[in-house]
Order: sequence, then C-alpha cells, then structure tokens
Amino acid sequence: MNIETDIPQSWLIVAHSAIGKAHIKNNLPCQDAHYLLPINNETGIAVVCDGAGSAAESQIGAKIIAKQTALLLKREIKTVDWLLSLNNNEKWKQISSKVLLKAFIFLEKFAKKTNREIKSLACTVIAVVYNPHHIRICHIGDGRAAYCNNQNNWQAIMTPFKGEEANQTIFITSNLWRNNLDYIGCHVISDDIAAFTLMSDGCENASFQLNRYDEENKIYVAHDGADEVVDFDSKIRLLGKKEINIAYIGHLYKGKGMARIYRTR
Repeated sequence: MNIETDIPQSWLIVAHSAIGKAHIKNNLPCQDAHYLLPINNETGIAVVCDGAGSAAESQIGAKIIAKQTALLLKREIKTVDWLLSLNNNEKWKQISSKVLLKAFIFLEKFAKKTNREIKSLACTVIAVVYNPHHIRICHIGDGRAAYCNNQNNWQAIMTPFKGEEANQTIFITSNLWRNNLDYIGCHVISDDIAAFTLMSDGCENASFQLNRYDEENKIYVAHDGADEVVDFDSKIRLLGKKEINIAYIGHLYKGKGMARIYRTR
C-alpha cells in the first residue's frame, strides 16, 4: 500500500492495487490501475481503472486510460472557468464526455501503433475531481465510489453499470457509450468532504455495503446494486474494524484484482 506524497497538501491519499487469488493461481497479472494528479493545494484528480478479465492485455489498457484520463482532465480544467463550469452537472458531463473520448482515441492509436486489438485493452474507468467542498465524478462501467461528509456519513456517488449476466458491464473500448452518452455516469456533489473512496468491483462485496433507509419501518434496506437511480440519501458502510482507517476483508471475486483510493484528513 502506497501513501502518495505528490498530492494537494490538505489531503492524505492512500492508493493500492492487489492481484486476485485466481490471477495468482493462473499466473496472470493484476489488471487494475490507478493514477493520482494534483491541481493545486486543495484540488486533485483520482482515477481507478479495472481491466476486463476477458481481455488479453487489459492491464495495459487500464494503466494507459488511468493516466490519460487524469492528464486530459487536468488539461481541460485549465481551459475553462472550472470553478463555475464543473459545479454544473450538464457542463461537467460535456467535459467528461470530451475527456473520455480523447482517452479512448489515445488508446486506439496505441493499439494500432503496436498491432494490438483494441478490445484486448478493455477496461472500466472511474475518475473524480475533488476538493474539500465538491466531488465531480464520471465513470464508464462498474466499480464503486463514495464520500464521507463532516457528520461522518458515507454516501454512494455512482451507480455501477451491470448487464443482464454476471460480471457483465461496459468498457472504455465499447461502442455503446460512444453512441449514447447516457452510459457515462456524471455527477457533481456539493458538501463538506471529509473523505472519499474509489474501488473496482473486485472488492465491492467485501468492503462496500449500500443501504437505503425505510422511514416507515425504521430500517435500512440493502440496495440491489442494479437500480438505475443514484440515491444521494442512501448511506453506505465501509466494512472493517472501527479502529482502522482503511481495510478490506474477505475474498475478491474470482479472477479480479483490486484498485482502491481512499482519502482522509
């Protein structure tokens, strides 16, 4: 686990990628990647990518997309009045779509130059621009993301795309999102941000539990993970002992690695 030092001074960021048991057994590489990029003393960019298990060289695609998405976001932010533009959901989606398309084009050029099939580099992507008062998130595919406010309440900030079959999702290499931008998840959250986390779906069951509160019956109801609704009133719980700040427990999905970024003060 690495504690990153080249980050905004008001943040402590811990990032880690771990290979799944099935990958170890089958002598396969970790297919997840992350990338962190500072903007100023309070603001930065964090990206998590999960390589497709069915793609032969998805670990390469994940590393490329994680880095390029961060670099392109930082470059795009410098060209706009981003303090205003990035707090508007519609403008943020326009910027996110532009950045993700450019990242895909970069990957496509890399594939052609190195004689690779573009589908062999398939991966999901989750990216955030963060500061103490806002989180702007965009994503393609599955995984999880959440933030904690100053009242110590964790809330989910994305709905992962789940297909009809197990482990089915969309990737940066999929035509689906380029033909229909509704498949890009984009949201702007305004709150006092105490912490945030991004993770690939490999550790979702082990370390992320989503609940919705039933006012009538005074109980929390487990979210099914498939609803096409982002409910910002839903509370989530990161599993693990209270005395440790960052942890995951249990087993990862078969054949999956894990990438996770956690921020705390």
